Amino acid sequence: MQNPYASPLSQPDQPAIPPDSLLAKIGLGLSLTGFMAVFGVGMFGDWISMIAMYVAFLALPGFIISALAQLLRPSSHARLGIVLGIFGMFFLPTFYLSLRH
Repeated sequence: MQNPYASPLSQPDQPAIPPDSLLAKIGLGLSLTGFMAVFGVGMFGDWISMIAMYVAFLALPGFIISALAQLLRPSSHARLGIVLGIFGMFFLPTFYLSLRH
């Protein structure tokens, strides 16, 4: 049943403000976690550095998810996730080689 007092110009099916993209927020969270883990490598001892190296690899899926979210629904969260993911991925080859040996 429709509201007889509703304005004929309003469209009830579409929200006035588009919802935030959950995918962009997930990508930003992963990219930020991976980026912050880069700073934990070498600062707090051997065990924490090794854990931080593994956590830093979250920058890669964070970048991929943020790029996908930017293609589907562009937002500032997705752009920031892409930037942080790229900066976090700069160190991944070094971490991979040090974990492999």
